[in-house]
Amino acid sequence: MKVRVWIGLGGNLPGTPEALEAARRELRNFLMEPVFSSLHRTPPWGNPFLPPFWNQVASGSTYRSVREVFAFLQALEVRLGRRRKGRWEARLLDLDLLLYGDRVIRHPDLYLPHPWIPERRFVLDPALELGNPLHPETGQTFRWHRRKLEDR
Repeated sequence: MKVRVWIGLGGNLPGTPEALEAARRELRNFLMEPVFSSLHRTPPWGNPFLPPFWNQVASGSTYRSVREVFAFLQALEVRLGRRRKGRWEARLLDLDLLLYGDRVIRHPDLYLPHPWIPERRFVLDPALELGNPLHPETGQTFRWHRRKLEDR
């Protein structure tokens, strides 16, 4: 069955714009009908002492399983230079599976939809350039979640 996936791309180290371009090339070959938001320059989230991030969102379709998509993204991060050291760290490249259709998954290594979507402008703003998906857990659209952030 063909499924629409949404992927967050980001990073904040020297070389991140080049790593993002390489990731976009790979995603164009991996997904069907891929589309990409513009790049957004955003303040760090979780650790205010980090440099600003480059963020964008990709969306496309696939017949691959959620595990295949997740494994591809993790392998691509490593291949393009990601080195995991800890949480809230500076990183060359971060690829987050945000949505896999309307699936809700709670597993130690895979949590969908991505748990922080409703709190992250750097996900919601670029995603809204591509559409207004429904958050499968809250039943609300991304635009609704974005408005809720504005109300705070």
